[in-house]
Amino acid sequence: MAKAPRPGVGARNDAADAASKVMELTIRGETVRLGVGTVTIDDRALVRKHMHGLPVESFLDGETFGLDSLFIIWWLSKRQAVPSYSFAQAREEFPDDLTPDDVQLSEVDAGDSPEA
Repeated sequence: MAKAPRPGVGARNDAADAASKVMELTIRGETVRLGVGTVTIDDRALVRKHMHGLPVESFLDGETFGLDSLFIIWWLSKRQAVPSYSFAQAREEFPDDLTPDDVQLSEVDAGDSPEA
């Protein structure tokens, strides 16, 4: 007789998949990588503070993806390299006039990423 899967196994597998996700973002020739599973609790709290209570995951969902999502990926990836990199610094440096030709976003293998 077959056994039923243990409760929560699917959710744990989904969480493990999300934790290993690496987003690679190139804006006008500058490439940054964000290891989604490596975003610290402090950075998650900062995202909620600056983005009206929304969690990091809401900016990575394909159905609601927008310019603010690109900004969050860019900012957090820079914070992984320089933890003192502030929201205000990122806002000053992030281009306001992006076109689709300026941006390339992809999910890459975590094994290929030095940040992940």
